[in-house]
Amino acid sequence: MKSLIPINAMKRMSEKSIRTICSNAISKVIFKIEKITERRLLKEKKQIENELRKLQKKREKQRECEERSMMFTFDKVSNDEKKRKKCEHPCSELICALILSKNNINIDNIECIKYIQYEEVDTKIKVSKEDYELYIEDFKERLENKEMQQLINFITIFKQQHVLFQEKYGLIKDIYLTGKTNTFSEINILNVNVVDKKDAKGDLYICFETNEWIGLSIKAGENATKSNYSIIKYFDNDIVKECQTTKSEYLINNGFPIFKKEERDQVNALFYEDNPVFTKFREETSKVNIGRQLVDSLYGVNLPYNLYEFNGSELSLLTNRNIDYNNVSFEEWLPYYFKNNGEKRKAAKMFFKLQYNDIVYRVELRWKGVIHTAWPQFQIHSI
Repeated sequence: MKSLIPINAMKRMSEKSIRTICSNAISKVIFKIEKITERRLLKEKKQIENELRKLQKKREKQRECEERSMMFTFDKVSNDEKKRKKCEHPCSELICALILSKNNINIDNIECIKYIQYEEVDTKIKVSKEDYELYIEDFKERLENKEMQQLINFITIFKQQHVLFQEKYGLIKDIYLTGKTNTFSEINILNVNVVDKKDAKGDLYICFETNEWIGLSIKAGENATKSNYSIIKYFDNDIVKECQTTKSEYLINNGFPIFKKEERDQVNALFYEDNPVFTKFREETSKVNIGRQLVDSLYGVNLPYNLYEFNGSELSLLTNRNIDYNNVSFEEWLPYYFKNNGEKRKAAKMFFKLQYNDIVYRVELRWKGVIHTAWPQFQIHSI
């Protein structure tokens, strides 16, 4: 740029002044050089502007990709942040297995559970090392959170009630803890003919010396969710596509074409009141016998073995293969939209009542995950 300084300095002078100082030939050379320089600088300026535009587009595309990626990863982040609350390996499952195996856990040695090494676990208990370590991790956290008394109560009640297994089925041969995802071929074979794998909801699978099997579902308490099933599993593919279109258009029309974490509360609020998506769900659920299918899942109708549940206070047989479907009803239920004080709930949910004979369940259709990419699930609760 130093070579341009004299020209820039001369540029401040009038053409007449330059011609007075310099000869005509020299003046022509100077002005020719100046024009060439201006054209070059203009070209460089355009190149820089083009590069900046390209860079801006690249950044916008990258930002959009990050936002789209966030749509799929936010659930994972949220689950990591709430890991303790949404534990996938509750130690209660391991505790039940240990009681069923040896029945030797009591108030005095409960804390010793966290010191049991994987290699020391009773050979009747089949559990992967990874799952076992996660069960122990949860147990330690519960002790740190001062949940000792709850664990003692849980153990005391289960020890009293689990004897019915031996009375009915005899001696136990093997106990399988499947963790979040089953990896045992024996359990895969056991459930090979179960069409909907979510119906096979045992946390423990017990094989007796007679080679008879049962499943045992462990719940944190009486109010824990009994089962949860995605609404779209009850719809044909073309209906699912229609629901997707309705949802996408509703979000776009309200200014939320893609998921942004900071807008999550605003998106949820769109579903506090009646909306096109829930209207579509309401229309389609009225055409399908969802009540019958939910009851089949609840009562293990399609399982080739008996299914039991322990909810911390009671051990009960869920299996019932003699359902009278004339006594099953499923309908949207207005009272569940309101709190006990009469105030309407602010929740992105639909509420239904499922009833079989005199047994009533509250069914919440609620989103699990990011609304842009997820589907709501029927979550069943005892009344």
